[in-house]
Amino acid sequence: MEQQPLCLLKKPNSYYLVILLLVVVGFVLYTNSFPNQMFWDDDDCILKNQFIQNWQYFPKYFSENLIAGAGLLSNYWRPILLTAFSLEWHLWKDWAPGYHFVNTSFHITDAILLFFILLYIFKNRWLAFFTALVFLVHPLQTEAVTYVSGLGDSLSVFFMFLGILFYLKFRISKKHLCKAPHISCRL
Repeated sequence: MEQQPLCLLKKPNSYYLVILLLVVVGFVLYTNSFPNQMFWDDDDCILKNQFIQNWQYFPKYFSENLIAGAGLLSNYWRPILLTAFSLEWHLWKDWAPGYHFVNTSFHITDAILLFFILLYIFKNRWLAFFTALVFLVHPLQTEAVTYVSGLGDSLSVFFMFLGILFYLKFRISKKHLCKAPHISCRL
């Protein structure tokens, strides 16, 4: 018996085992990165970046580049990433395992979001689970997960998947926020 699409996303509690399995596999796979130290861009993005170490610079996250707090110039403007690094700095200071835990957690959350997206689209638990599992364990993801400055990748995927999931939930709810006839409401 096939579930209705609305039920697939309204009852995530029925998928605790899948979520638990993805969490366990993700942490088993990436826990070996926790003892790794920070290196390369981590120095400029986190360790030497005064902007993330002091909340007084918070407004500069939205006007300066990613490594301006280390006295360097780049063409990367990442205010959300700077905010995440600042929150992490205030939690962990320079304790690398904390940063690795956050990266791993975001990657696992991305896999769980992918599971729910694919579950809605294909209405097939096994396809959704195995695709999310491949996403979780694929070696291509290693750098984004184990490299502290790679948080930007997992964070952007998190927001993309979350946006897709919200869109799917909106589409199946049949609640349209605007009734105006113009084209922007119909997209």
